Amino acid sequence: MSSFAGVSVVDGVDLCPPCAGSACETNAYCGYHLLVVQGYSRAKEKAPTGESIISRPFRVGCHTWQIELFPNGDNPSCADFVSLYVCRLDDYLNNAVDAKFSLSFVDQAEKQKPVYILGTETCSFPHGGSRGHRKFMRKDALERSENMRRDGFTVRCDIMICCEEDDDAGGTAPPRYICQHFNTLLESKVGADVTFEVSGETFAAHRCVLAARSTVFMAQLFGPMKEGTTSSVIQIEDMEAKVFRALLRFIYTDSFPEMEKEVIQEEAQEVEQGQEEDEMRLQWL
Repeated sequence: MSSFAGVSVVDGVDLCPPCAGSACETNAYCGYHLLVVQGYSRAKEKAPTGESIISRPFRVGCHTWQIELFPNGDNPSCADFVSLYVCRLDDYLNNAVDAKFSLSFVDQAEKQKPVYILGTETCSFPHGGSRGHRKFMRKDALERSENMRRDGFTVRCDIMICCEEDDDAGGTAPPRYICQHFNTLLESKVGADVTFEVSGETFAAHRCVLAARSTVFMAQLFGPMKEGTTSSVIQIEDMEAKVFRALLRFIYTDSFPEMEKEVIQEEAQEVEQGQEEDEMRLQWL
Protein backbone atom coordinates (compact mmCIF):
# COMPACT_ATOMS: atom_id res chain seq x y z
CA MET A 1 0.00 0.00 0.00
CA SER A 2 1.30 3.46 -0.90
CA SER A 3 2.11 5.80 1.98
CA PHE A 4 1.01 9.41 1.91
CA ALA A 5 4.00 11.75 1.42
CA GLY A 6 2.23 15.06 1.81
CA VAL A 7 0.56 17.68 -0.37
CA SER A 8 1.75 20.92 -1.99
CA VAL A 9 -0.62 23.77 -2.89
CA VAL A 10 0.47 26.28 -5.53
CA ASP A 11 -1.53 29.45 -6.24
CA GLY A 12 -1.36 30.90 -9.73
CA VAL A 13 -0.91 34.38 -8.24
CA ASP A 14 2.44 33.51 -6.68
CA LEU A 15 4.44 30.71 -8.29
CA CYS A 16 7.54 31.18 -6.19
CA PRO A 17 8.40 28.46 -3.65
CA PRO A 18 7.97 27.58 -0.91
CA CYS A 19 4.40 26.59 -1.62
CA ALA A 20 1.86 25.81 1.03
CA GLY A 21 1.12 22.28 2.11
CA SER A 22 1.98 19.55 4.55
CA ALA A 23 5.47 18.42 5.46
CA CYS A 24 4.47 14.77 5.73
CA GLU A 25 7.31 12.37 4.97
CA THR A 26 7.54 8.62 4.52
CA ASN A 27 10.48 6.23 4.39
CA ALA A 28 8.24 3.52 2.93
CA TYR A 29 9.37 2.01 -0.35
CA CYS A 30 6.14 3.12 -2.06
CA GLY A 31 4.53 6.53 -1.54
CA TYR A 32 2.68 9.37 -3.23
CA HIS A 33 2.57 13.16 -3.13
CA LEU A 34 -0.16 15.54 -4.32
CA LEU A 35 0.45 18.79 -6.18
CA VAL A 36 -2.61 21.04 -6.03
CA VAL A 37 -2.55 23.78 -8.68
CA GLN A 38 -4.97 26.64 -8.01
CA GLY A 39 -5.59 29.57 -10.36
CA TYR A 40 -4.40 27.67 -13.44
CA SER A 41 -5.35 30.50 -15.81
CA ARG A 42 -3.12 32.97 -13.97
CA ALA A 43 -0.34 30.40 -13.69
CA LYS A 44 -0.46 29.84 -17.47
CA GLU A 45 -0.13 33.59 -18.05
CA LYS A 46 2.65 34.16 -15.55
CA ALA A 47 4.78 31.09 -16.38
CA PRO A 48 6.18 31.32 -19.94
CA THR A 49 7.47 28.28 -21.80
CA GLY A 50 10.38 26.80 -19.88
CA GLU A 51 9.26 28.12 -16.48
CA SER A 52 7.87 25.63 -13.99
CA ILE A 53 5.71 25.21 -10.93
CA ILE A 54 7.37 23.03 -8.30
CA SER A 55 6.08 21.15 -5.30
CA ARG A 56 7.72 21.28 -1.92
CA PRO A 57 10.33 18.50 -1.46
CA PHE A 58 8.94 15.23 -0.13
CA ARG A 59 10.42 11.93 0.98
CA VAL A 60 9.77 8.42 -0.34
CA GLY A 61 12.09 5.49 0.28
CA CYS A 62 14.69 7.52 2.19
CA HIS A 63 15.12 9.82 -0.83
CA THR A 64 13.97 13.37 -1.51
CA TRP A 65 11.77 14.12 -4.53
CA GLN A 66 9.96 17.03 -6.14
CA ILE A 67 7.23 17.43 -8.76
CA GLU A 68 7.88 19.93 -11.55
CA LEU A 69 5.05 21.14 -13.81
CA PHE A 70 5.45 23.44 -16.84
CA PRO A 71 2.05 25.09 -17.67
CA ASN A 72 3.31 26.06 -21.15
CA GLY A 73 5.70 23.21 -21.82
CA ASP A 74 9.37 22.97 -20.92
CA ASN A 75 10.55 24.07 -24.40
CA PRO A 76 9.08 25.66 -27.57
CA SER A 77 8.50 22.28 -29.25
CA CYS A 78 5.83 21.41 -26.68
CA ALA A 79 4.42 24.88 -25.92
CA ASP A 80 0.86 23.61 -26.53
CA PHE A 81 1.25 20.97 -23.84
CA VAL A 82 1.66 20.75 -20.09
CA SER A 83 5.01 19.12 -19.22
CA LEU A 84 5.23 17.14 -15.99
CA TYR A 85 8.24 15.57 -14.28
CA VAL A 86 9.36 14.01 -10.99
CA CYS A 87 12.87 14.98 -9.85
CA ARG A 88 15.25 13.38 -7.35
CA LEU A 89 16.97 15.98 -5.17
CA ASP A 90 19.16 14.08 -2.69
CA ASP A 91 22.66 12.73 -3.44
CA TYR A 92 23.01 9.77 -1.10
CA LEU A 93 26.50 8.37 -1.78
CA ASN A 94 26.19 9.83 -5.30
CA ASN A 95 24.46 6.61 -6.38
CA ALA A 96 21.63 6.43 -8.88
CA VAL A 97 18.27 5.18 -7.58
CA ASP A 98 16.12 2.75 -9.55
CA ALA A 99 12.43 3.54 -9.19
CA LYS A 100 9.08 3.13 -10.88
CA PHE A 101 6.80 6.15 -10.99
CA SER A 102 3.45 7.37 -12.24
CA LEU A 103 2.19 10.91 -12.81
CA SER A 104 -1.56 11.23 -13.12
CA PHE A 105 -4.54 13.34 -12.18
CA VAL A 106 -5.84 12.51 -8.73
CA ASP A 107 -9.22 11.32 -10.00
CA GLN A 108 -7.66 8.56 -12.08
CA ALA A 109 -8.29 5.94 -9.41
CA GLU A 110 -6.79 3.02 -11.35
CA LYS A 111 -3.40 4.75 -11.25
CA GLN A 112 -3.37 5.11 -7.47
CA LYS A 113 -2.53 1.51 -6.57
CA PRO A 114 0.95 0.00 -6.13
CA VAL A 115 0.03 -2.83 -8.52
CA TYR A 116 -0.27 -0.23 -11.30
CA ILE A 117 3.08 1.34 -10.43
CA LEU A 118 4.67 -2.13 -10.36
CA GLY A 119 3.76 -2.56 -14.02
CA THR A 120 5.48 0.62 -15.14
CA GLU A 121 9.01 0.83 -16.50
CA THR A 122 11.92 1.05 -14.06
CA CYS A 123 13.90 4.29 -14.43
CA SER A 124 17.28 5.31 -13.08
CA PHE A 125 17.31 8.59 -11.15
CA PRO A 126 20.79 10.09 -10.64
CA HIS A 127 21.25 13.01 -8.28
CA GLY A 128 19.30 15.89 -9.82
CA GLY A 129 17.82 13.60 -12.45
CA SER A 130 14.22 13.90 -13.61
CA ARG A 131 11.82 11.64 -15.48
CA GLY A 132 8.36 12.36 -16.79
CA HIS A 133 6.35 13.51 -19.77
CA ARG A 134 7.29 16.41 -22.04
CA LYS A 135 3.80 16.24 -23.57
CA PHE A 136 1.78 15.15 -20.57
CA MET A 137 -1.48 16.64 -21.89
CA ARG A 138 -2.54 19.29 -24.37
CA LYS A 139 -3.47 22.52 -22.64
CA ASP A 140 -6.77 22.87 -24.49
CA ALA A 141 -7.69 19.25 -23.65
CA LEU A 142 -6.89 19.83 -19.99
CA GLU A 143 -8.99 22.97 -19.86
CA ARG A 144 -11.98 21.06 -21.26
CA SER A 145 -11.50 17.94 -19.15
CA GLU A 146 -13.19 16.94 -15.91
CA ASN A 147 -9.81 17.20 -14.19
CA MET A 148 -10.10 21.00 -14.32
CA ARG A 149 -12.29 22.19 -11.47
CA ARG A 150 -12.72 25.82 -10.43
CA ASP A 151 -9.69 26.77 -12.52
CA GLY A 152 -7.47 24.22 -10.81
CA PHE A 153 -6.47 20.57 -10.73
CA THR A 154 -4.53 18.08 -8.63
CA VAL A 155 -1.64 15.93 -9.86
CA ARG A 156 -0.65 12.77 -8.05
CA CYS A 157 2.92 11.43 -8.17
CA ASP A 158 3.42 7.78 -7.13
CA ILE A 159 6.94 6.45 -6.59
CA MET A 160 8.03 2.88 -5.91
CA ILE A 161 11.71 2.27 -5.09
CA CYS A 162 13.14 -0.85 -6.74
CA CYS A 163 16.04 -3.19 -6.06
CA GLU A 164 17.64 -5.86 -8.23
CA GLU A 165 16.30 -8.72 -6.13
CA ASP A 166 12.73 -7.50 -6.59
CA ASP A 167 13.10 -7.06 -10.36
CA ASP A 168 14.56 -10.53 -10.84
CA ALA A 169 11.95 -12.26 -8.74
CA GLY A 170 9.04 -10.14 -9.94
CA GLY A 171 8.01 -9.59 -6.33
CA THR A 172 6.85 -6.55 -4.42
CA ALA A 173 9.01 -6.79 -1.29
CA PRO A 174 10.49 -3.45 -0.21
CA PRO A 175 14.22 -2.93 -0.76
CA ARG A 176 16.58 -3.13 2.15
CA TYR A 177 17.55 0.28 3.51
CA ILE A 178 19.85 -0.96 6.26
CA CYS A 179 22.95 0.60 4.63
CA GLN A 180 21.19 3.96 4.34
CA HIS A 181 19.95 3.77 7.92
CA PHE A 182 23.42 2.94 9.24
CA ASN A 183 24.90 5.77 7.18
CA THR A 184 22.40 8.14 8.80
CA LEU A 185 23.39 6.74 12.19
CA LEU A 186 27.06 7.41 11.45
CA GLU A 187 26.46 10.96 10.24
CA SER A 188 24.02 11.92 13.02
CA LYS A 189 26.23 10.40 15.76
CA VAL A 190 23.08 9.51 17.72
CA GLY A 191 23.97 6.97 20.42
CA ALA A 192 27.70 7.11 19.62
CA ASP A 193 29.70 5.67 22.52
CA VAL A 194 33.31 5.64 21.32
CA THR A 195 35.58 8.37 19.94
CA PHE A 196 38.68 8.03 17.78
CA GLU A 197 41.35 10.63 17.12
CA VAL A 198 43.14 10.33 13.80
CA SER A 199 45.63 12.91 12.51
CA GLY A 200 44.09 15.61 14.69
CA GLU A 201 40.45 14.83 13.73
CA THR A 202 37.93 13.12 15.99
CA PHE A 203 35.37 10.57 14.86
CA ALA A 204 32.36 9.39 16.86
CA ALA A 205 31.15 5.84 16.30
CA HIS A 206 29.18 2.96 17.83
CA ARG A 207 31.00 0.09 19.55
CA CYS A 208 28.46 -2.58 18.64
CA VAL A 209 28.53 -1.67 14.93
CA LEU A 210 32.33 -1.69 14.81
CA ALA A 211 32.59 -4.96 16.71
CA ALA A 212 29.98 -6.65 14.52
CA ARG A 213 31.88 -5.72 11.36
CA SER A 214 35.51 -6.13 12.44
CA THR A 215 37.27 -8.76 14.55
CA VAL A 216 40.00 -6.21 15.29
CA PHE A 217 37.47 -3.76 16.75
CA MET A 218 35.77 -6.65 18.57
CA ALA A 219 39.04 -7.49 20.32
CA GLN A 220 39.88 -3.84 20.96
CA LEU A 221 36.47 -2.81 22.28
CA PHE A 222 35.17 -5.97 23.96
CA GLY A 223 38.06 -8.42 24.13
CA PRO A 224 41.44 -8.58 25.88
CA MET A 225 42.48 -5.24 24.35
CA LYS A 226 39.54 -3.28 25.76
CA GLU A 227 41.44 -1.86 28.75
CA GLY A 228 41.69 1.89 28.45
CA THR A 229 39.08 2.16 25.69
CA THR A 230 35.94 2.44 27.82
CA SER A 231 35.97 6.22 28.31
CA SER A 232 39.09 7.82 26.83
CA VAL A 233 39.59 8.80 23.22
CA ILE A 234 41.23 6.03 21.19
CA GLN A 235 44.29 7.22 19.31
CA ILE A 236 44.84 5.81 15.81
CA GLU A 237 48.40 6.31 14.59
CA ASP A 238 49.99 6.00 11.16
CA MET A 239 46.73 6.64 9.31
CA GLU A 240 45.32 9.67 7.52
CA ALA A 241 41.98 11.06 8.65
CA LYS A 242 40.42 10.67 5.17
CA VAL A 243 41.41 7.01 5.12
CA PHE A 244 39.82 6.37 8.52
CA ARG A 245 36.71 8.26 7.42
CA ALA A 246 36.43 6.00 4.37
CA LEU A 247 36.99 2.96 6.60
CA LEU A 248 34.11 3.98 8.86
CA ARG A 249 31.88 4.58 5.84
CA PHE A 250 32.70 1.10 4.56
CA ILE A 251 32.00 -0.48 7.96
CA TYR A 252 28.61 1.20 8.22
CA THR A 253 27.43 1.02 4.59
CA ASP A 254 29.54 -1.72 2.95
CA SER A 255 30.60 0.75 0.25
CA PHE A 256 33.29 3.37 -0.27
CA PRO A 257 32.52 7.01 -1.12
CA GLU A 258 32.81 7.73 -4.84
CA MET A 259 35.73 10.08 -4.18
CA GLU A 260 37.69 7.29 -2.50
CA LYS A 261 36.96 4.94 -5.39
CA GLU A 262 38.31 7.52 -7.83
CA VAL A 263 41.48 7.95 -5.75
CA ILE A 264 41.99 4.18 -5.65
CA GLN A 265 41.48 3.94 -9.42
CA GLU A 266 43.92 6.79 -10.05
CA GLU A 267 46.53 5.13 -7.83
CA ALA A 268 46.03 1.83 -9.64
CA GLN A 269 46.48 3.57 -12.99
CA GLU A 270 49.67 5.24 -11.77
CA VAL A 271 51.07 1.89 -10.63
CA GLU A 272 50.14 0.28 -13.95
CA GLN A 273 51.72 3.16 -15.87
CA GLY A 274 54.87 2.86 -13.79
CA GLN A 275 55.10 -0.85 -14.54
CA GLU A 276 54.79 -0.17 -18.27
CA GLU A 277 57.57 2.45 -18.10
CA ASP A 278 59.83 -0.01 -16.24
CA GLU A 279 59.21 -2.65 -18.91
CA MET A 280 60.15 -0.16 -21.64
CA ARG A 281 63.40 0.71 -19.83
CA LEU A 282 64.29 -2.97 -19.58
CA GLN A 283 63.77 -3.40 -23.31
CA TRP A 284 66.36 -0.67 -23.98
CA LEU A 285 68.97 -2.22 -21.69
